[in-house]
Amino acid sequence: MNPIQFRKNVLRGSQHDPRNSLKLTPYDTEVRYDPLTGRSSRICHFSSSTRLPKNFEQLVESTQKHCPFCPERILRETPRFDESLLPEGRLRLGEAVLFPNLNPYDELSAVIVPCRAHYFPANELPVKIVVDGIRLARDFLALLECKREGVHYGSFYWNYLPPSGGSQIHPHMHVLYSTAAPNLLRERLAAEKQYFKKYHRTYQQDLCMSEEEQGERWVGSTGTIHWHTPFAPTGLLGDLMATFPKKKRLTELNDEDITEFAHALRAAMQAFSSTNLWSFNLAFYPQATGIETDEHYLTAHLVPRLYIAPGLHSADVSFMQLLLDEKFATVYPEQVAQQIKSVFKEQGLLNS
Repeated sequence: MNPIQFRKNVLRGSQHDPRNSLKLTPYDTEVRYDPLTGRSSRICHFSSSTRLPKNFEQLVESTQKHCPFCPERILRETPRFDESLLPEGRLRLGEAVLFPNLNPYDELSAVIVPCRAHYFPANELPVKIVVDGIRLARDFLALLECKREGVHYGSFYWNYLPPSGGSQIHPHMHVLYSTAAPNLLRERLAAEKQYFKKYHRTYQQDLCMSEEEQGERWVGSTGTIHWHTPFAPTGLLGDLMATFPKKKRLTELNDEDITEFAHALRAAMQAFSSTNLWSFNLAFYPQATGIETDEHYLTAHLVPRLYIAPGLHSADVSFMQLLLDEKFATVYPEQVAQQIKSVFKEQGLLNS
């Protein structure tokens, strides 16, 4: 018997709504619980805008004039690693360049600029720059695994455009190699360990099996990668999870895995862009080095981002997420799954 449970509470209220001539109007709010951690996430209903700010084109043009990641400045305005770690100071692959973060998050904190172009719309990201960026991250982490002993977490993150917290318009990715797992990763790994101890199975394996059987949030499989929308969502307008069966860390992905992921990521952003979403966060959740168990599968989490009110540059993170650590969405994950699945099907990405 699969022990995965999808728990939720439906909270019903009513109000005299001015959008309905002040008639007494019922509404529902759902509180859903993550099957692994028990963390709650709400599905609420309010209006938001996903359009670009009016001055966005001017912002792209003005930032290009002084962008440290553009090809004419990148070698002059970005740092180099110490020769004892990386003799050439930086790593390259195609157009992609990896170098230390000038404002590091950890002892080993790198930035990858995956392309020479200053800007691409999120739904038009070339597959090649995604592939080269992730491959470069993988190769850098593999080098660090050889040079640094002990337990480390090799993580990959991507903030794309301002709503995501990105500090530059020019595409750039982050790689961290740390002895300290971030809070959410540490919590999830601990919960997976307990799950494996209790059921002698990997949590992500059971979760994917449950999602596929239930079908509502199951997008499908592209090659070896499984895709679904989380039952307890993180993003205001939905999110998407990828699971890499039998893989534990980014360094275990081969070129085919990364190419497969990049094609699906582009298709997912094309699906989200049908509602005008244009920014995102992406994270990979790895197992630590030196831990060879079957408790964890590598996963990736894509969360589209937006300004709630573009004219005010209002963020989509408020007291609820930041101070209460309570995620909420305004759409149902089941709807988001169908939206993404339809684009995956159109592009022939899903396994038959």
